Amino acid sequence: MGTHWRGHRTLLLSLILFAARFACGQNTEDAFRWDIHCEEHGCMMFLDVLHGALGEKKVPDPKDLRQYLSLMVAVDRATRKPAYLAFHFPPDADQKQGFFIKFVKDELVNGQWSLKPDVDLLKDPLGFDSCDADSCVARLREGKVDDGHGGLIDLFKQFNSADHLWLLYTRKGQPIRTMIPLGPFQTAYKQVIEKELAPQQ
Repeated sequence: MGTHWRGHRTLLLSLILFAARFACGQNTEDAFRWDIHCEEHGCMMFLDVLHGALGEKKVPDPKDLRQYLSLMVAVDRATRKPAYLAFHFPPDADQKQGFFIKFVKDELVNGQWSLKPDVDLLKDPLGFDSCDADSCVARLREGKVDDGHGGLIDLFKQFNSADHLWLLYTRKGQPIRTMIPLGPFQTAYKQVIEKELAPQQ
């Protein structure tokens, strides 16, 4: 995949160091609030995370869509299950490198909270389906990916059970790491299933 992915151990070390900084805290409900839009056939859930322009020290421009990393979840009204999960990365993401996903749980150790990644799930990077002037996109049907052994990994199940989603990709050779709390997603998804897509009486 290239010189930037030098083994799973390096990836995990990067995750641990980044997680330690992330654990210092922030208002996750406001910063990671999911938008919901429902129509006849189902609901779309959206989350946009502002990255900023690579290599520039000025304040990120929220009007520039190319400076965002976006997640989308489509939920089918008939089945009340995910139709697909999509990741939209900035258009200058390194296409050949793909991106890594890790799911992380909060763990109480010796009276202090720490972050514990699932080290065995998804050891290999995922690829992009397409790239254009606006974004590089990976679409996962039903939120599932090949486990490399003839089976499927249900990422949507992880979205509903883990505490955080960790993403790693590169832009012009520079690693970009993002930690996304999943509590706001789980709250929004519960709203979609119990209210927006609730069976008609």
